[in-house]
Order: sequence, then C-alpha cells, then structure tokens
Amino acid sequence: MKELGCDDTTPAWAEIKAADKERQVNPRFVMADQWLRGDLVITVTPEQTFVVGLLIREGPHKTHEAGTLLQRSQTLIIDPPDPSDRATARKKFFDRVFASLEVQLRDRVALPAT
Repeated sequence: MKELGCDDTTPAWAEIKAADKERQVNPRFVMADQWLRGDLVITVTPEQTFVVGLLIREGPHKTHEAGTLLQRSQTLIIDPPDPSDRATARKKFFDRVFASLEVQLRDRVALPAT
C-alpha cells in the first residue's frame, strides 16, 4: 500500500446503504443472501480513491468464505481447518483484493498491464 502512496489512514471501511433485498447491519456493512458486504476504500491522494467491494459469509465446518464483489464466483475459504493452510489462503485472498485495486488503478491512469 505504501508503494502506491497510501498513508496510515487507509484502507478504511466506507459507509454504505442497503439496496433492494439487503439488510443494513451497521453503517459500514449490509447483509444479502447470507453474505456480509462492505466497501474498503483506499485513498492514494485526496483526488484518487479506490473502492474494493468485499464479501464474507460463514462457510462449512465453522470456516469463513470471502471474496471480492466483482469476482463473486472466485471466493475462497480464508480460515481453513488446517492451521498450516491459513497463511496461504489469506495471502491468496489479499492477492485478489490487491489485483482488484490494481485493475482500478490501471484503468484510471491507463497504465499497461505487465
């Protein structure tokens, strides 16, 4: 995040409003179809903010499934039962979140993909 120019105040959860068929949980999260949804806001400069919509729900065997709103079909278990798999799962999740942020950044400033 620091490589992108972000400071210590980002990322932060945005306040969102429930849409059709969603239930407001609190000012920052809504629930729909058993998914808790929130928008993570990353401020790079005062003029450049990016939003990554995140989803999480309870999975099988007391685990949690998470993903990005734009890639709902690619969710993954972020806390697998085997502790040795947790770091790998969380890194993979972070990589997906960061990839979503990178796509937004490249689209906004028209940088070619490497």
